[in-house]
Amino acid sequence: MSYKWNPLLTSAAEATVPELRIISMKVSMLDIAKELGISRATVSLALNNSPKVAEATRQSVLDAARRIGYKADPYVSALMAARRHGREPSDAPVLALVIPSREENSWKERYNLKRFIEGCQAYALELGFKTELFWIGDRAMTAMRLNQIICSRGIRGAVLISQGQWSPKLEYKWKDLAIVSFGGRELAPRSDWLSSDYYGNMEEVLRILKSQGFSRIGFTMEKSFVFSRHNRWAAAYHMEQAEKELEPIDIWQDPSPTFEGFREWFVRNQPEAILSIEPYTVLKWVRQLGLQVPEDVSVAAITNVEEGGPVSGIVIDTETCGKLAIDMLLERIHRSESLPYATPRHVTVSGYWNRGETLKYR
Repeated sequence: MSYKWNPLLTSAAEATVPELRIISMKVSMLDIAKELGISRATVSLALNNSPKVAEATRQSVLDAARRIGYKADPYVSALMAARRHGREPSDAPVLALVIPSREENSWKERYNLKRFIEGCQAYALELGFKTELFWIGDRAMTAMRLNQIICSRGIRGAVLISQGQWSPKLEYKWKDLAIVSFGGRELAPRSDWLSSDYYGNMEEVLRILKSQGFSRIGFTMEKSFVFSRHNRWAAAYHMEQAEKELEPIDIWQDPSPTFEGFREWFVRNQPEAILSIEPYTVLKWVRQLGLQVPEDVSVAAITNVEEGGPVSGIVIDTETCGKLAIDMLLERIHRSESLPYATPRHVTVSGYWNRGETLKYR
């Protein structure tokens, strides 16, 4: 099942209210209410020691809860406490963020990854949850071992991040956890998967370039990117060429890109504008050819663009992705679901244009 993110919900409260409908076989407050012939709201107030409920009623509710085996869900309790008090409870439950970066803290140097993780952390805190980072790059660490560690801590859900040197180590049938994968590929079978809208972002970049009069648009990328993004960038680019919207230029793909290879491709194709994955490398190589950007040739990027930065291109909305990853994870936790999901979802999030200075606007 696949969706595109449509940010119709504008606040944390609005975004999470529907997710409080917990679907599980556990004893619920509604079961207590039916047992005593009172409303669910009264049960909720009694369990929270509200002065609005008579002491006799409160005691009856507590007795019934013990008798039929009711246990409060700590994740729901944390969310409700955050709503009531506007702060993180001291015993807030934890959500795991699993990172495969080259070194334990090197994710802080990567713009998109840093925004995603900070987006997860801030939004979880707003909802009354703590987040904890788990690094899988240690030589002795495996996904199986990390799965055991997370579960032994009583943590019920994890976000797996596919951006980093050690991401292949995360490919595992994670057990007894709710899982959301984020990035270029699904890391756990039949898990929820959240990513940027690679196909749609390429369409948007090409739309903007065509609106500025460009038709000879080249595309450079490392070969591995094609497969990790399920060919979506390349598919959108080729579709534009097939529909005669662009002049035919072969994608430059090289697992070990060099200036010499780029120069040969550029001289052969003479593009007016270049789409890139690593814009600063392409900018350096274009200038090594003795050309000016954007006067002689324009450069735009479909990733690795900073909002307000000098490079023209698509900003990956990783902050929104972080918030959405937490929402998706909590929904599964509240439903007491763990892998494999019966109906896994793939949600894509559109990026947005950064004007920058590397595109010649006409």
